[in-house]
Amino acid sequence: MDTTRCGILSISWVLGLLCLINAEQGRLTDVPAWPFNYTECNPTSATKDEVPKLSTKFTIKIEGKTDNADSAPIMLFDSEGFYEEDGQRGATIVHQHGVKSIFLYDFISGRAYDIEGHKCQKEELYEKGCNAYAVFIAELAGHSNVTSRCNYTLGPVAYLGDTNFTVRNIPVRKWQQCVFDGRTNITFLSTYYYAKSGIQAPGGTEVKDGENPIRFESRALNGVPQGQSGPRVGSMNTYDFTYYQPSIDDESVFLPPEGTFCPDWMRENKTMPQMPDQFTLSMLNIAQNAKSVNNIRLNFDYRNQLVSFIADTVNGTHFPPVATRQNRTLYRTVHDYNSGLAFTMPVDVWLMGGRKCAISAITNSSLDAAGTTEGNNSVVHLRHAASLFGLNRTGWVYVGMKNFTNMPCYVWANQRNGTTQQTVTEMYWLHEDWTTNVTSVLMGIMQYVTRTDGTTKEVYQTIVSDYNTFPFQWRTFDVDACLKNGTSTLITFNVKVDNGTEVIQRMSSFETGMRNAISTLIDTTPLRLTDILIAKGDSNNSKQIWMTVLEWPQNITGSVANATIQRTGAQLIQDLQSRFVNQDLKLNVSYAGKTKVVTLNHGSFQTGPDLVRPTTPVTPTGSTTPAPPGPPQPQIEEGYSGGSMAGLAIAMIIIGGVAGLVAGFLLWKRNTGIAYQIYD
Repeated sequence: MDTTRCGILSISWVLGLLCLINAEQGRLTDVPAWPFNYTECNPTSATKDEVPKLSTKFTIKIEGKTDNADSAPIMLFDSEGFYEEDGQRGATIVHQHGVKSIFLYDFISGRAYDIEGHKCQKEELYEKGCNAYAVFIAELAGHSNVTSRCNYTLGPVAYLGDTNFTVRNIPVRKWQQCVFDGRTNITFLSTYYYAKSGIQAPGGTEVKDGENPIRFESRALNGVPQGQSGPRVGSMNTYDFTYYQPSIDDESVFLPPEGTFCPDWMRENKTMPQMPDQFTLSMLNIAQNAKSVNNIRLNFDYRNQLVSFIADTVNGTHFPPVATRQNRTLYRTVHDYNSGLAFTMPVDVWLMGGRKCAISAITNSSLDAAGTTEGNNSVVHLRHAASLFGLNRTGWVYVGMKNFTNMPCYVWANQRNGTTQQTVTEMYWLHEDWTTNVTSVLMGIMQYVTRTDGTTKEVYQTIVSDYNTFPFQWRTFDVDACLKNGTSTLITFNVKVDNGTEVIQRMSSFETGMRNAISTLIDTTPLRLTDILIAKGDSNNSKQIWMTVLEWPQNITGSVANATIQRTGAQLIQDLQSRFVNQDLKLNVSYAGKTKVVTLNHGSFQTGPDLVRPTTPVTPTGSTTPAPPGPPQPQIEEGYSGGSMAGLAIAMIIIGGVAGLVAGFLLWKRNTGIAYQIYD
């Protein structure tokens, strides 16, 4: 047994005995006499008095020393212990020889978890008979049969008084008791020291009798023979309680620490929430070792197969983002899974050689993309919201409640094992008491990447903010800057709605609904339908729809195998027109939170080079207002040519030179005196 584990078991044994001495008082009549025939077990001057009980919730800190009374070196360790009766859980943390070891005790499931580094090993509490920490957790959990199961026998308790007893210059009360371990046939003399009443605790409060444990000592009255593992005669364990508090400041001490995955953790079975089909959120991504920070704004629309990113790095569609320290600019990327294309637009167009947009095929390296194989081809499609950030992986385990950015959150953990590294991911979902509706809110993500040798490679922290599920404005996915460089065609048609006033009041929603409905009807991406305008018809429930059909780009970079072939603008227009040439067309349009039937009136479709877009769109009040001004028209002005300007410059130089000579001559003629004199 290594020394660190010895330290863990020792502190657990101490705490177990603190509970055992009170739990088994009524059973001493059945104890055989021979284990307690030692003089130390029967002090003549002692009186019978129970050892004080600890609180039902407490925190302790211990400095321990173990002397095995042989040639082995004395072991020193620092320990912390935590217990909560209501949650039926406990924890022990030991620091020894620069190594931190943790034991977590789950009284409900009857399991213990041994954690060292980022490794978590499950153990049964009573596996292979019983061990010292099983005594601790079983008694704190209220299991009265711990003595028989662990084969411990307790002798009578003797109170030795409070006269002339001090520990670390602290006046104390003293108890003594013998404990027989039936597994090793060793009897231990246990001594307990508690602070006397009247002692001033930190903060000025007065300590009551039995409220603060000060020291525990355990000495072996007999021992194992030489050559066997175990305590020798006279071996001594001393534990000084340096801190005691009848409460717990941070209850996360009962849970696996950050970056540690316990696959068999079964405190509570809780299903992790799922992301909705439409949402928007902002992510602050921090790579702690690389000292890199990235910001991403994600807009996700599974229904319309559109995703947009606004990021301060060109790799903003990756998660976690590729670490970069370059001078960042703001990039906007739109993924259109209707066509399989990605449109990337920087704020500063000069960064891309003056081009406003880069068009490429979507790759499966993006956080929203998933690759599948169909026949001999690799196809990229949009992930469902439930599979973003690895939420659809198997093996997610509910850990419990922890704080993330000072907010209470439910935590789920998962681990992926690779050939050279492993990644532990933790998802933090805000507690429902802090949400304004029934929607679950994702608060953050932690990712711990470690190498196979256990060393940390990187830690990624993602802080989520501005999470909501409100309907999107169309400008969220607008890529007109990428598509308007080609040919565009204006079309118009008349529709009949059941409530014209509602259409006017919810104009933006109706425009988006019409765009999505028409694009679905003619099987194209909604990005090709732009500049939608709703004009007045011949009645309140009649509206004239104007929109522009954009041509599809040809300058696509990357593998076009993942892109869906799009029809030309002329083919799309012909398809739409043919659907209501001779009869009305009923179309389901979703707007204002509802799906309603809109009738496209037959014979109303118009297009052609002579078609002019009106300048007076309908306002929410039903009146008209001038359309916003378009882009400034180029102006042509007459002026001098380059040759004329050069000739004029030469002429001005000659004229200036002649004028200078004339002025100099005139000044010389005015000087009638002697220019200089010579003196002898």
